[in-house]
Amino acid sequence: MVNSKNGRLLTKEGDDKARWQEHCMEVLNSAAPGVFAKVDETNVVNDSIVIGEITREKIKSVLVYMESGKAPGFNNITTNLLKAGTDITVNILHGLVNTIGEGERVLEYWTKQLIIKLPKNLIGITLMPIVAKVLGRVLIRRIVAGTDTELRK
Repeated sequence: MVNSKNGRLLTKEGDDKARWQEHCMEVLNSAAPGVFAKVDETNVVNDSIVIGEITREKIKSVLVYMESGKAPGFNNITTNLLKAGTDITVNILHGLVNTIGEGERVLEYWTKQLIIKLPKNLIGITLMPIVAKVLGRVLIRRIVAGTDTELRK
């Protein structure tokens, strides 16, 4: 059940879909904030974060850590599928992830996400490609390790 902007229950087929689309467009395409945070750029550099090639071991440890049985993104590649051929997957991802790192540009389809409305509690979930999650987790681990080192100084 979906309500219109003025609180009226939408009953016609297709109206709920149009309202969700309208809602998402409003939320995701909002104007930039008028006031921005002021950052002291003299303290931005963190030399403790490792930069350079991402090793096969790091990719493998992320793959092993990832939960199986989770919903895949729009490309239907599951965690189980990636784990089934771990060594082959790691070799392919190693080349791909490091190419992305050198070019500093992520593949466009990795940025696409599938938003699914759950009828039980009327919230949405966002599914993204598992391979993009692998890259994200590798990078997050690097940032956390570097930040942790910096904070312990």
